[in-house]
Amino acid sequence: MKTTTLFLTLTMAFFLFSCEDKKNAPEPEKPTSLSRVRGFMVSDAKDFDRNALNTAVEWGANVIRLPILPERYARINNIGIWDALPAYLNILDERIRWAKARNLKVVIDLHGAPVENPGDIFQPEFWNKPEVKPGFIRIWKEIAAKFKDSAYNDVIWGYDLYNEPVEQVPSTAHIPFKWREMVPEIISAIREIDNDVWIIYEPGPWGDPLGYTELTPLEDKRVIYSIHYYSPGEFSHQGVNGFYGANSKEEAKKRIGKEYPADYPELYWDNVEKKDKYRPVHWDKEKHIKTLQPVIDFQKKYNVPIYVGEFSVIRWAPVESAKHWLTDMIDLFEENGWSWSYHAFREWHGWDLEYKEGPGEFWFQGDPYPERSKTETERAKIIKAALQKNKTVMS
Repeated sequence: MKTTTLFLTLTMAFFLFSCEDKKNAPEPEKPTSLSRVRGFMVSDAKDFDRNALNTAVEWGANVIRLPILPERYARINNIGIWDALPAYLNILDERIRWAKARNLKVVIDLHGAPVENPGDIFQPEFWNKPEVKPGFIRIWKEIAAKFKDSAYNDVIWGYDLYNEPVEQVPSTAHIPFKWREMVPEIISAIREIDNDVWIIYEPGPWGDPLGYTELTPLEDKRVIYSIHYYSPGEFSHQGVNGFYGANSKEEAKKRIGKEYPADYPELYWDNVEKKDKYRPVHWDKEKHIKTLQPVIDFQKKYNVPIYVGEFSVIRWAPVESAKHWLTDMIDLFEENGWSWSYHAFREWHGWDLEYKEGPGEFWFQGDPYPERSKTETERAKIIKAALQKNKTVMS
């Protein structure tokens, strides 16, 4: 009898302990699965049209990265940003509905600072403005409230919190420290409204892979980590007005005809005070792997999704070199299981795959607007072929 009583007592205690343990156990995390996407960055939501969207779908895209610039829209309409925002979000809503009708996903990309008169957004003065953090929080709360309905769940792939954050000081650039500090608050504000939407985070500087060196992930589990990739810039941006010394047409002409693979100097932002600031290195696929290694290591260590929000080479680069570079990039993205969007589809003709290519098509600001190619460009063939992977079942 004593044995039986003891058994029942222990059994009851175990049962009660188990119930209490289950009651106190943390809720299981929501599934963090994410569809793989490949597509295009496009023009500002205000300027993006249905014809461009339909053509992107015909090419095989399953996502568009849709930039929003509410401050510019407000300035053009000569009203305050917050007064202009409802009408601007209605425009964005219309574009999202177009996308949904074609089974196309959308990245909402905040491409402009959400403050009045932001000034130079690359300087410390911008990040020190007291209205900057409240502006970011407010705009994402407004966006989250606008698109919180479940009808948007299958079309909005993610909220890209801010395009290419950077803080420049003489001769260098780095991750804006205040950006990293405010991001958790921005996400918390979104989560008060929408627990499910994916967040896309660009640590900076710009979209550089160096931003992933010693980076620790955000606490939120539904975050996609993003980079932009144009390395080496002297190749991808050759002759582009304002880049790499191309500040006049004469200077720009000297910088076209750059080949790939080839030797180019590499700028290390953490080495600005040294005489060997520029280190000549050979850029080929192996070099890209080394450059992207911080991102690859971060992905493997923390098991997080990676999204290449932008990559491209200017259309007047040598054709075979441009083909080689694009092929290497796509191979690397696919090998690492990354989503990507080519920059850009029917945005500016310099990056557009539908315009003539090669050094003979060099264009500088003030030149007559170029005509589209009457035949499919070699760059278009590569991107189209890569987009066909969207037809396969994605993990």
